[in-house]
Amino acid sequence: MVRRWLTTKTFGLLGVTFCVFAGCNRTGEPLDSNARLESMLESVALKADSAEVEEPEIAGAADAIPSKVMDADEEAAIDPEVVATGLDLSSQVDASDTKATASPATRAILRSAVSCELVREETLANNIANATTIGFKRREVILADVAATEATPPGEVDRTGDTSAVGTLAGGGCRVVGMRIDFSPGLQQSSKQPLDLAIEGEGFFQISLPNGEVGYTRDGRFTLDANGMIALSGNRQACLLEPTIALPDNSTKVVVDSEGGVFVGLPSEEKVFAIGRLQLARFANPTQLAPIGDNLFRSTDDSGIPTLSNPQTYGAGAIRQGRLERSNVDVEVELKRLSACRRRISQLRKLLAEDG
Repeated sequence: MVRRWLTTKTFGLLGVTFCVFAGCNRTGEPLDSNARLESMLESVALKADSAEVEEPEIAGAADAIPSKVMDADEEAAIDPEVVATGLDLSSQVDASDTKATASPATRAILRSAVSCELVREETLANNIANATTIGFKRREVILADVAATEATPPGEVDRTGDTSAVGTLAGGGCRVVGMRIDFSPGLQQSSKQPLDLAIEGEGFFQISLPNGEVGYTRDGRFTLDANGMIALSGNRQACLLEPTIALPDNSTKVVVDSEGGVFVGLPSEEKVFAIGRLQLARFANPTQLAPIGDNLFRSTDDSGIPTLSNPQTYGAGAIRQGRLERSNVDVEVELKRLSACRRRISQLRKLLAEDG
């Protein structure tokens, strides 16, 4: 019978990690990657000895924000190359050994977990740094398994000494495969500026970019460019609202109704006159839009092509003039996630260090 190969306190923890990242259940069904990661650390916390794991203290958002604050358009760097290797189940530890030694494959699994958690940490810190950015949408890391390989063929004895009827699989850890954008709406705030617009419901403003492409945003901070055209404010005046709308030079006021109609007042006139109408773009899968900077996104094959409609028609939201949509980042929740993430990194690094 194959001996249990993780006998010390360190490799008691490592065994938990192996079961989560590398193994499958007794029926040979692979475990979900995100479930593995969470399950592993819950198990580590339960099995850890009296030695305390050093945890980073997070007194507030300032402690969580990295020294280089990322702009809204910057994304956490993703390194898709993660070591993918099978687990060497032939290695055994003699009961007389005072310290077990993990196989290189097991250490590779742990390193892949650390790599994924570092990307998650940077993403969470970026969310917190942009908690006050108008129209910012929080990001979430998407993880996946490294391809599993057969560890025990059906009918043979597995590493626990039991005969496996269906066989077991051994994975190579986890890897980052992408970033999901959470487009749930943020709270609205009043600005009382006539060209500040918020979307209440689904949809994106269409923006004509200098390179001729069309971008999409929920950031409704607009202004007039030198030609009287409605454009994004800040350093983005070259980004015009699409369809383009120009205000007359002698306009005395501008009104935008909930259906996207744009009206202006003129001197010596009591009425307002319509000069254009906004259109909103909707996507079948907006979470797969690709960020291109300055709170702008472009469509992808996964997001689908945009469906254009007037506000308050065909499922598009309503326009609220003089209001802005705030970031949808909940700082308190993100700080808790960041703290848990750093705790996991500390625990995983401790396992690697103790194995030496």
